[in-house]
Amino acid sequence: SLNDEAHGIRTSIDTSLVDANKQLNSLLLEVGEKEDKLSDLTSRLASESREETMMNERKHTMINEIRKLEERAHRARQVLSNARSSVEKISACHNHALEEAS
Repeated sequence: SLNDEAHGIRTSIDTSLVDANKQLNSLLLEVGEKEDKLSDLTSRLASESREETMMNERKHTMINEIRKLEERAHRARQVLSNARSSVEKISACHNHALEEAS
């Protein structure tokens, strides 16, 4: 009869809705897991980016320190060169004075 046929159609629709609901729940769980993975990845990338920024800052600091040390070494070399020149002049004067004294 028509009631039996309508009942069968309703049962079929209900079954389809239950199946669709299960599939949607499964998809929602899967999407949630993927969102969690993406969130973890985003956090890791942000952390690596911060580390890279810190390393670049350290690198620039070290480059500046090296430049300062190079400048100091250059100045020290100049001072030592001047001192050597002065010692050579003193030695020459001393030798000249000794020669004249002899």
